Amino acid sequence: MRNKKSTQLTKLILLVSFIILFGRLLYAGIAAIPYHQERNQSDQIEQPVGQEYIPPQPDLTP
Repeated sequence: MRNKKSTQLTKLILLVSFIILFGRLLYAGIAAIPYHQERNQSDQIEQPVGQEYIPPQPDLTP
């Protein structure tokens, strides 16, 4: 009987952990959208008038 209760508790802890992890991932993804939009707008504003607009390259450094 103790083994079954222990297994249920482990599953519950893992479920709660994954819910928290998924929530943090979702929050970070949603929060990143306005940040990148604002960053792209500021890059366009800073572009001098006489030059052609070249979109910024993504930073792929680890």
